Formats: sequence, structure tokens, C-alpha cells
Amino acid sequence: MSKLTTWLLALLPVALMAQERQQLKGKAITDIGNVDGVGVTNAATGANAVTGSEGDFSIAAQKGDTLRFTSEQFRPLAVVLRQQDFAEAVFVVKLEPVATMLEEVVVSSLTGNLAADSKSIKTMQVNTLFDPVEINKDVVVQTGIGGANWIAGAVQLFKKKKQPKRATAYKPPADYVEKSQFSEVVRAAYPDSFFTETLTIPVRFIGAFLNFCDGDAKQYLQIKQNEPQLLEYLKTKSAEFLKLNPDAR
Repeated sequence: MSKLTTWLLALLPVALMAQERQQLKGKAITDIGNVDGVGVTNAATGANAVTGSEGDFSIAAQKGDTLRFTSEQFRPLAVVLRQQDFAEAVFVVKLEPVATMLEEVVVSSLTGNLAADSKSIKTMQVNTLFDPVEINKDVVVQTGIGGANWIAGAVQLFKKKKQPKRATAYKPPADYVEKSQFSEVVRAAYPDSFFTETLTIPVRFIGAFLNFCDGDAKQYLQIKQNEPQLLEYLKTKSAEFLKLNPDAR
């Protein structure tokens, strides 16, 4: 028998085995997510593959072959292939991550006495209170109604609203004299809120309004009992003033 015939006979089983094997498409999965770089070896043929970024791999194998999965991040795993593994579109194998052991940590300078140890622990005193409004004052969040600082808005929402000041009782100054002007006496007797809320006169027009009334109103200042008539007079004159001065509305 020639040497060529001997070599052909020796290679025949290997060729037959290669023809029987097929490319097995597989995917390695794990609970921690990333499974790339895992080595896959067919123990029967010595063929090797490496998993991709999604854990996918492809290797020549057949029923009865043993696939070995190795990685520093996962426990070694050996799987004996069954015929049904080749019937699936993707052969899936789950790897178990290796538990990471922390080095021993030694805590010194503690006696075991909580009262004594708590006194030896260094603490830092905080001199200022945490102010979320000050920290987030420049934070602007885009909302459905346009840009708005919702943090500042929330703080303003929970702040107590100031109640408008009510008009004080009419009390002419004690040093009132007959020659005093009507505008001076009324301006001293009532706050701005009386003019802006009761008479709807803007603050910047209060002086002009009182000068508008100064002509025939002094009669109401003679005695305190005339205050109801004075208030009615001011309401009437405010309507006239606003009608003549559209800018004051």
C-alpha cells in the first residue's frame, strides 16, 4: 500500500466528521448585561469562537459535542449539545457571573464602646441651613406654558398671600386748619390701597386725581360725620376722572 493511500485512509474519518458538523449559531446571556469576549471552545474538535458585543457566536458542532465557555467575569460552563439545540434558530446559554470578593477591611481606633467611639469621631458643623430656593434660583425648566422656574413658582405657591390693607377710618389731622388743601388732608387720611382698590386710581395718578377733586370738596372735611358723603363723592369723581383720563385706566 502506498504512502498516499495510507494518508487518505487516515484523513477519511476526519473528513466524514467535518461533513457531519454544521455551524451552530448561539447567544450567551447573563443577568449583568454585557457578555462580549467570552471564549467558546468545541472540546471535540478544538475549534474556537468568541462572543460579540451582544453575546452572539457561531461555531461548527454536532450532536454530542461539548462546548466550553470561559471568561474571567463568568463561571466556566460546559454544555453537551443535543439534537434539539440545532433545531432552534439560536442556541441560547446563560452564564453565571463570578462573585467579586472584596479585600478584608480593618477598622482601627475603635474600642467597641459606642459612647466613647462617638466622641472620638470628627464631625463638621454646618453654620448655614440648606436653602433649596437659593441653590435652584437659576434653574429654568421648559414646560408646556413656556420657560418657567418651577421651583421658585412652587415656593411662591405655598407662601401666604398678603391681605390687601383696608382703608383706615377717616381721621383728619389734629393740626387741620381751615386753609389746608383738600388733597393734603385726604392723602394723609387714606392709604394707597384705598385709591387703587376702592377707587381704581393708579398710584401715579393719585395726586392728579386729588387736585381734580380739590375745587368743591372741602365742605366734606368740616366734621367727621361727613365721611360717608366724602366717600360717595370720591367714588363719583373717580369715575369722572377715569373717563377724562384714559391713560389712568
